[in-house]
Amino acid sequence: MTSRLMLGIGLASLLAACGSASDATAFQAPPGFVQEASLGPFVQIWASPDKKSAMMLTAIPAKLDLDETVSRSTVQDADIKAARKLTICGNQAAYYADIVGTVNTSQTKLRRNERIEFLATYFDGKTYMVVYSRPVSAPVDPKADAALRSVCPK
Repeated sequence: MTSRLMLGIGLASLLAACGSASDATAFQAPPGFVQEASLGPFVQIWASPDKKSAMMLTAIPAKLDLDETVSRSTVQDADIKAARKLTICGNQAAYYADIVGTVNTSQTKLRRNERIEFLATYFDGKTYMVVYSRPVSAPVDPKADAALRSVCPK
């Protein structure tokens, strides 16, 4: 058991030393959002001050089929309001989706209707995906919406 614990600590330390998902991008979480979690160089999660909205940045070291990624969404009863290719950061190709559906909240284990904006882009050998989620009844935060589109190479 002790060797497994030491291995886990060693792996966690190694991942932490690898940086973060946002290292190679100009992405910054919206003002007021606080980092809630980080999994090495792969995933970072921020929450709004009221904890009702969240942003997640994922860096996957592969090129993904983004149409398939959206169609396999884990959002139940997903209603895709928009799905389109667009350009961000001047000339950076990206894929955007706006989805409404039911998700399980991690803190309360309750299901709630969420609006999820998803943007993905590929550069420097990685697919970067940003998710901005909020309750359907909540208005869009313009600063979070702008941050969603800021996944540009540094």
